[in-house]
Order: sequence, then C-alpha cells, then structure tokens
Amino acid sequence: MSSSWAVLYVPLSPELVTSHEVKMFGGVGFKLNGNLVAAATRRGLLLRIGKDHQAEALLQPGARPMIMRGWTMEG
Repeated sequence: MSSSWAVLYVPLSPELVTSHEVKMFGGVGFKLNGNLVAAATRRGLLLRIGKDHQAEALLQPGARPMIMRGWTMEG
C-alpha cells in the first residue's frame, strides 16, 4: 500500500449520526446518514472513497471501478 494511505478513526456521537444495513446488490449495504458508504456481496467489497481518491485507489491490486448497467460509478 502507498505510504499516503492512512486509517482515519473519528468517534461519532450517536445523536449526530444514523447508520443502518440495507439489502442491495445481492448482498448487504451500509449507509451512514442515508448515504451508501460500503457494500459486501459475493462479487466483492464496494467502498465509497470519493472522486478525489478514485484514481489512486484504482492503482491498488485487485481494485476496479463499479459498473452498473454499463455505467461506471464515480467515487
């Protein structure tokens, strides 16, 4: 992994954050404040990393963009 990658852990107040699991993509998705942030399926792990980090993330071994119905998803 690139040395520019870091793990960010920020404790969040339950009063400010809502999260829940939803069935999607034939697996389970995880939403934070109503926005999809990750999903796990038989095809792999989907992570939302943001458009600013997409090019660097795609350089990682095994990484690929998500394509749904012929459309490449950004970020």
